[in-house]
Amino acid sequence: SAADNIPAPNPFANVDIGIVCALNIEAGCFTDRLSVKTTVRGNGFEVVQGYLGKRPVTVMLCGVGSEAAMRGTAALLAGHQPRWVIS
Repeated sequence: SAADNIPAPNPFANVDIGIVCALNIEAGCFTDRLSVKTTVRGNGFEVVQGYLGKRPVTVMLCGVGSEAAMRGTAALLAGHQPRWVIS
């Protein structure tokens, strides 16, 4: 049926908190605390999604440098529309 082809809503499309870090070693203090965690890699980024308590959180690992930070932040804002951004 047509309903079988409809994707489930993405709970991380509108997150409460978006965090931008260059490297995983910087993000570990956040990602280690997330529950129901998933990781997606693509376009030069690594995105870790999960919950901090009941709040959906997305951590964007974008690589080193101001250009990478700008691209990562733009991708985070476009894809996840966080209420708050920590960089």
